[in-house]
Amino acid sequence: MLIDNAIETIENVGNDFIDYIVKPAFRTTKDIILDETKINYFLKFKTEYLEQKLLLYIKFLKEKDDNQIIEFIEKLDNKDREFFVSCINKVFELDNKLHIYILAQLTKQYQTNKELNYFEESIYHNIAQLTSDDLNIFMELMLNKLKPSKNNKDAFPLENISNIEEIVAVKFSNIGIIRIVHGTFGGPFISKTEYSDKFANLIYSYNKTLDDE
Repeated sequence: MLIDNAIETIENVGNDFIDYIVKPAFRTTKDIILDETKINYFLKFKTEYLEQKLLLYIKFLKEKDDNQIIEFIEKLDNKDREFFVSCINKVFELDNKLHIYILAQLTKQYQTNKELNYFEESIYHNIAQLTSDDLNIFMELMLNKLKPSKNNKDAFPLENISNIEEIVAVKFSNIGIIRIVHGTFGGPFISKTEYSDKFANLIYSYNKTLDDE
């Protein structure tokens, strides 16, 4: 796809940028840092890189009809416009496709409901603090690894998991997507919220799009 090819080109340019500009600059010399050609090269790289992030966000926003996003923008009122501009700013801060995909899905939810619910709002504000590994580990825990307790189908004991998986569980507990409960007997367990599986399935759907490409 054209957008994917453009992103790959930017990534290649980024590697050249690191090798030929950043590394020499850290080796000092004023003439390298102040070289106008290299400064212009950096600005062009930065502009194109941000542009590719925005194109990716728009790609994830669109469904079958390419005009949907245009119609969405044209119908924005002041409150909606403020949210959309905030999303654009956030896109520029995010580092990978999965984060941008999630932000696009949250934008769609906002478009449908004219607001984000508590859980969506929490993800919206914390997405930059969650790595791709965090998100994928969370998905794996929620959809595949954690099994309900024999005595309580709504309790998922935190057993037979790695230290990293436990750290990820705590992260998502801190932002309210799951709850970690310490029972009177036995070890801690996860109590899912109404959004836990829904968010895990969102990450799964992104990974599925990669498989289908």
